[in-house]
Amino acid sequence: MQARDVAQNVLVSLSSSFQTSPNFWLDPKNGVSYSVAVQTPQYRVDNYQALQNISHQQRPSGAPAQILGNLVDISTVARPASISHYNVQR
Repeated sequence: MQARDVAQNVLVSLSSSFQTSPNFWLDPKNGVSYSVAVQTPQYRVDNYQALQNISHQQRPSGAPAQILGNLVDISTVARPASISHYNVQR
């Protein structure tokens, strides 16, 4: 398993599968193709514990799914205040 695989699963879960691996379903009755996307609702990921509980499936090996909290450490990082030049005058 690589960091890329973990990041891909988190991206799919939080933003949608349509951007990373689009899937389509063809209705056999009318011949219309529909896009199918999977996404975790935003209200379900409202804290760090919920983020750590996102499931990660190791596709090639077929091993049981792991949760993100078992694979990575998630923490907050203090960042310096951002600088804005929006109101700069001559």
